[in-house]
Amino acid sequence: MIGRDMTDLQQRVSAAFHRHLREASEDSLHEAYAFGRAALDSGLGVIDLAMLLSRAARPPDGADPARAAETAARVESFLLECLAPFEMAHRGVREANAALRELDERREAEARRLAYELHDQAGELLPTLGFLIDGLRAEATPESAQRLDRARGMVDELAQRLRRLSHELRPLMLDDLGLEPSLHFLAEGVAERSGLEVRVEGSVQDRFGPAVEIAVYRAVQEALQNVVRHAMAKRVVVVLRHHEHELRCSVRDDGRGFPIGINGAPCPPKGFGLDAMRERLAKVGGTMVAGSRPSGGAEVTIRIPLEEHHARALAHRR
Repeated sequence: MIGRDMTDLQQRVSAAFHRHLREASEDSLHEAYAFGRAALDSGLGVIDLAMLLSRAARPPDGADPARAAETAARVESFLLECLAPFEMAHRGVREANAALRELDERREAEARRLAYELHDQAGELLPTLGFLIDGLRAEATPESAQRLDRARGMVDELAQRLRRLSHELRPLMLDDLGLEPSLHFLAEGVAERSGLEVRVEGSVQDRFGPAVEIAVYRAVQEALQNVVRHAMAKRVVVVLRHHEHELRCSVRDDGRGFPIGINGAPCPPKGFGLDAMRERLAKVGGTMVAGSRPSGGAEVTIRIPLEEHHARALAHRR
């Protein structure tokens, strides 16, 4: 905010504050709340507002010491009304973050359930089907035996794919081995199903805590799915790096890049799921930037500060 605007706000709050000291009323408290709302809408932070209020609250020359208690009570009520919009805004953010955490927990629980259904339920039926095919083959004609062999091969392939999908839905490898091996496993599965060349680069041995690792894993998973669905690419590279106090991960492809918007900038369609990826990463203090590359294709870059999360992970291991 420029100096003139700050001066105008200072004059406004000072006038409202001293009116409240003279004649405390519902109107003066409403004016205090309106000022707090205006300060919030103007982009002021709590420290900026505290500075304005501190200047406004300086006692005037010749103030009556006998009225100090009454004045203090009026000052308190005025300050509380001014700060109320900030508290409401912060409370809204906290509640939204709590709702997002709960939604993610539900998603992970559903992913665990689906992974269980695929691995333990459907996975048990396929070997049984394979045994039945083997029994039929023993009594089949040579021509029928060839068909049954093909059917058995398809059953084995389906069982392998279901196992991989179940592990991708709920990556137990992430808990046991960490982020980098899990990303290699994910990349192999995507390459196998899509025909893309998917490579993971980087050597990260550290652990970063479950929240960070699952956030990065899910973001990379979504980014790879976007490449398969939209990019018309042939190759994808996932780069994982640990830079001192920051974890960085990028997903680069050689496809057609993002569509260009009216302003000439890349404009990813809403269906790309980028907002959901950003929300998930924001909960661990991370950011995500998506854009087209000058050399062609698109790139999604994830960055997560690690000081706090790394300290928690170390404390947990102790």
